[in-house]
Amino acid sequence: MYLYNGNVGIAIPDQFFQVLITKDEQDEYITAGFLFPHVKERSDLPYTELIDYLVPVDSIETVSGLDFFQQLADPKENDIESKTNIDFWKLKGFD
Repeated sequence: MYLYNGNVGIAIPDQFFQVLITKDEQDEYITAGFLFPHVKERSDLPYTELIDYLVPVDSIETVSGLDFFQQLADPKENDIESKTNIDFWKLKGFD
C-alpha cells in the first residue's frame, strides 16, 4: 500500500480516500466513500468523473484498517457502510 522514496526514506501512500456521512430526506444516514489512486499528474488518473471513484465505506475500512462511524449501532453501521450510495449525490445541495 506504500511506495517508498528511497532518497529520503518517506512512505508515500499509493491511494487516498474520503468518507462522507449525512442524512437523507427521511432523516436516515447515508454515506459515500471515494478511493483514489495516488498519481503524479491528474492526467494519470484512470477516470475523469468523481463518481467513478465511489466505493462502499467498507472497502475503505478494509484498505485503511480504520473503523468509521463506530458510534452507530452495529446493524445500522454495517448497513450504511456496505452500500455504494449514488443516491448521495441526489440530495439537495449536491447536484
